[in-house]
Amino acid sequence: MSELVNVEGYSDWIRLVAEFTLKSLESWQWASNSVYYLLGLWSRLVSSVPYLKGDAPSLLDEYVPKITESFITSRFNSVQVFECF
Repeated sequence: MSELVNVEGYSDWIRLVAEFTLKSLESWQWASNSVYYLLGLWSRLVSSVPYLKGDAPSLLDEYVPKITESFITSRFNSVQVFECF
């Protein structure tokens, strides 16, 4: 993770992955298979934070809460859709 956050373009990459993840969670009906791969990526990123060295920000504290909230919301929405049937 220390090497990743120091790569040029990391902040753009993490922002784009976060936006893609949020869009996928919003469109859970069509992206259900992709969601679990994306959540796996975020899980690996978060689990590597304790090993982060240096002063470069990981930006995970900015994006992970939004993704967590969006995931929970998408699960509630999926239950509501199936209750209507």
